[in-house]
Amino acid sequence: MIIRKMNPNEIDNTLILFNYYRDEAAETMPEILDEYDENAVLDTIRTFSIQYNHCWFNVYDNQRPVGFVAGYIVEVPWSKTSLQANLQFIYCLKSHRNMDVFKEMVDEFEKWARQFDVTKITAGDIGIDIERSRKLYEHLGYTPGLVVNKDIR
Repeated sequence: MIIRKMNPNEIDNTLILFNYYRDEAAETMPEILDEYDENAVLDTIRTFSIQYNHCWFNVYDNQRPVGFVAGYIVEVPWSKTSLQANLQFIYCLKSHRNMDVFKEMVDEFEKWARQFDVTKITAGDIGIDIERSRKLYEHLGYTPGLVVNKDIR
C-alpha cells in the first residue's frame, strides 16, 4: 500500500471513501446522517488538501483509495512560537484495516507535522469507536487526554 497526498482528480473517490467513514460513524452517532452535508465534506477535503497548514493523505491499494489520514497545524493559545498538530481524521476500510496500516498512516502524518517543528500532536475520534481509537493511539505512543461532549439541543 502507498500513502500519499490526494491528487485533485481523486476527490470523487475520496468522497466515496469518506461516505464509508460517515456510515461507520453513524452506527454510534446516528445524528451524523441528519447533519451530513456532502458540499461541506467536499470543502473540508479541499481545505485539508490545499492549505499549507493542513494535510490530507490517502492510503492506496493500487490506484484505489482505501483509507485517509488528515490534520492541521495550529499555534498553541499561550504562545505565538509553539505549534501543535491535530490529527483530525483517520480511517481505513475494514478490508485493509490493521495495526501496521494505521501505524504507517500516523507515521506519515507525524512526518508531515515535523516539518513545522511542532511540540505536540493531538488526536481524536468523532465517535466511530472510541475504545478502538484509544487503544490504537496508546499503542502508537500517545497518552490519553480529555475531550468531552455535551449535546445542548
